[in-house]
Amino acid sequence: MIKHIHKQLFLLFIMALTSVCVMGQEITLDNIIYSLNSDDKTATVIGRDGDLTGEVKIPATVSSDGVDYTVTCIGDYAFSSCENLTSITVPDGVTSINSCAFAWSPNLSSVTLSASLTDLGETVFQYCWNLTEIIVEEGNTIFTVTDGVLYNNSESALIFCPIGKTGAVTIPSGITTIASYAFENCSGLTSLDMTNSSIVTIGDYAFQDCSSLTTIEIPASVESIGVNPFSGCNSLTAITVAAGNQYYSSEDGILFKGETVLVCCPSGKSAESVNVPDGILEIGDNAFRHCSFSSITLPS
Repeated sequence: MIKHIHKQLFLLFIMALTSVCVMGQEITLDNIIYSLNSDDKTATVIGRDGDLTGEVKIPATVSSDGVDYTVTCIGDYAFSSCENLTSITVPDGVTSINSCAFAWSPNLSSVTLSASLTDLGETVFQYCWNLTEIIVEEGNTIFTVTDGVLYNNSESALIFCPIGKTGAVTIPSGITTIASYAFENCSGLTSLDMTNSSIVTIGDYAFQDCSSLTTIEIPASVESIGVNPFSGCNSLTAITVAAGNQYYSSEDGILFKGETVLVCCPSGKSAESVNVPDGILEIGDNAFRHCSFSSITLPS
């Protein structure tokens, strides 16, 4: 819990310095707060006045003092913690949705993204426990949805799997990147098939808290695995690596990088003790987190 609070405070600080949305005069319409940029007549959604209930459609334009402003950005945390928000539609004209824009909205089940959207921040839908549907409007050249999962339009990167999605997910053959936090908190995910994919990079915390995932196989194509991708996967009993991978290997269900680094031991592994193989010089951060072994033997 403390780790997540620190991460969110850090994001707030960074986004305050680097936000792509320009702030100006503020107005409130239908409980949504906008910042108006008088120079280019654009508006940024920056928050809300009270809770929003049910289905919400953000307007494409807002007016103030007889001047129309085009809504182009959803700011950091703009709709976060909307307890009763169930559906939201982002209008055409919006090009950016910033970090954590809809985070902690537990009843949000459906999001429609505009055809104009080009930039999606990190952890936009974090802790949206009931999110099962993402729709991308026809004509969007950056994003697409396949089997409920959000990809870039060329289907080379898997960006986000809705937290409420359940069952199995098969990664398409052309995917080379799984983004950081892509499957975070997908507690209903029971299996992940990457066998026909061409994945090169698995991002930080990509599968964090996928509590129903029991096994996973790293494809032979993978060259880079980020920080703690399997943290909190308490049902994960084994990590295997496909034959031919030049960077990673597995032994007894434990993931290694090269011949000297122990990356991760699955927290669901059933054993009284674990022996770290000879030749291992480094044990990754949180490599044995949540493991319940009575003893771990290190090489002499």
